[in-house]
Amino acid sequence: MKNMIIEVENLVKHYGEVKAVDGLSFAVDEGEIFGLLGPNGAGKTTLIEIICGLRRFDHGKITINGFDLVKDSLKVRASIGFCPQETLLYDLLSVRENFALSASLYSLSSKKFKEQVEFSLKFLGVREFLNRRVQQLSGGMKRRANLAASIIHAPPIVILDEPTVGFDPNIKRDFWELIRNLKRYGKTIILSTHDMYE
Repeated sequence: MKNMIIEVENLVKHYGEVKAVDGLSFAVDEGEIFGLLGPNGAGKTTLIEIICGLRRFDHGKITINGFDLVKDSLKVRASIGFCPQETLLYDLLSVRENFALSASLYSLSSKKFKEQVEFSLKFLGVREFLNRRVQQLSGGMKRRANLAASIIHAPPIVILDEPTVGFDPNIKRDFWELIRNLKRYGKTIILSTHDMYE
C-alpha cells in the first residue's frame, strides 16, 4: 500500500471578491504523477504557489511529506522542488555554476552536490551542456537545466507549472520522458497543464 505524501483539505483562497480556489480537497500518493488540468485562469498556479509556501491561503489544511504547511514550512520547502514556467537561471553563469548556486541555498555538502550533478547527467540529460553558459542554450536545454537546478537538493516531491508550454511536439515528448525518469527514480510529481492531450 502506498503512502499519501500530499493531502489538501478544503482549501480556499480569495483575491478580493474572486475565489481562486474554492473548497478544494485531494490527496497524492508517494511515487504518483498527479496532474492539475484546467484552462488558464482556473487557479492552477495559485494552488501550486500555495503548496510551495509562496502564497498564503484563507482556509483549509495542507500536509506535505508528513509536515503541516503552516507549522513546518521550512521542512515542507525542503521536501519540494518547484520548477516554474519561467527559467530561473542566471544567463551569464554556466549550468554547473547555476547548480552550485542552487545547492548553496540548501547548504548541500560537496559530496551531495556531486551526487546530484551525476543524477542530473544520468536522468535529466544535461551532460552535453553542463559547462555552457545558460545564454547559449536552446529553449529545451534551458528547461532541462531549470528542472535539474530546482531539484538539486534531492526533494521527494517535484512540482512543475505548465512544464511543456511553448514546446514543439518532439521536445514535449523528450520532456515527458524526463518526467517518467523522475517517477522511475521514486519522485512524486505534481504538474499543471491546460492541454487535454497531456
